[in-house]
Amino acid sequence: MCIRDSLNRVYRDDLSSIFCTIRCPCNLDKTRVPATIDYTYAEVSIDGAKTISECEDDPTAKHSRTIRSFIGWMEEKLECSGVCTLDVWYYFSDVNRGKPPYRCGDKLLDYVDCKPASNE
Repeated sequence: MCIRDSLNRVYRDDLSSIFCTIRCPCNLDKTRVPATIDYTYAEVSIDGAKTISECEDDPTAKHSRTIRSFIGWMEEKLECSGVCTLDVWYYFSDVNRGKPPYRCGDKLLDYVDCKPASNE
């Protein structure tokens, strides 16, 4: 199994099935997200989680610290969420950052693409 499949499984099976649901309500400030995004289905609470690690039943706990750290790094550094599909919010940084603009799969490929530096 490749890393893409492993990361996609974390997003699809663990994160998106729990975060901002009745299992882990999120502290989403709907005034800070674009009006074009439909967050009406999100389970929101003023005492809710801003990151997946704040969930009482953190689904990522079963994964290695390396995987969790790597996904967090991608969200922060590459401004992305999801691997094969664009996800609706950030899980490891503040949910109130709005909708991520990129899929992590695409951004990671761009990041590791070693193009020669220009001589300018």
